[in-house]
Amino acid sequence: MAMCCIGKIPWQQFVTHVAGQMLGGVVAFPALQTLAARLGWTPLGGPAVDAAIAGDALQEAVLHEFGATLLLCLGVFAICLESPFKDIYPLKITCVAALIRFLIVYLGAAGPAINPMLATTWALYATGSFPTFYQHYLVYWAAPLAAAVTAGFVYALLKLSLIHISEPTRQEAISYAVFCLK
Repeated sequence: MAMCCIGKIPWQQFVTHVAGQMLGGVVAFPALQTLAARLGWTPLGGPAVDAAIAGDALQEAVLHEFGATLLLCLGVFAICLESPFKDIYPLKITCVAALIRFLIVYLGAAGPAINPMLATTWALYATGSFPTFYQHYLVYWAAPLAAAVTAGFVYALLKLSLIHISEPTRQEAISYAVFCLK
């Protein structure tokens, strides 16, 4: 969703991307569990909140998932779109992986999933059905989607202000900046 907000992916493809991720998760969890069992590895786990979570614990889970997703999106924008090494794939992907690990360790009250597909397909795999309690969707869908939209707007505003600052004499700075974001 964040990439849609900044114009990197057309909005018409949003549902297709979500459906593709969900299908990938539905296939991947059982396949990877089977592989882990055959190789003697520790079984996979996934992010999960309890159906009884409420009050401060629910608020903390929502805030951690929102914060982790917001920081991930802004970090990905900075690393993959703005950094001097944005075209050096091994360095770029290493930085993104390090950022994800950092967020999991330090903002882990809810798992974190940082991607609605991970939590939902894990729950489907672990329990055999989609979650039926609102807390799951609040923590793993509403919080990260709100964070992705927020990150997209923050990035767009930063891009607009940087373009405006870099071209203070241009009379059409706003229209030029909007054109650059598409």
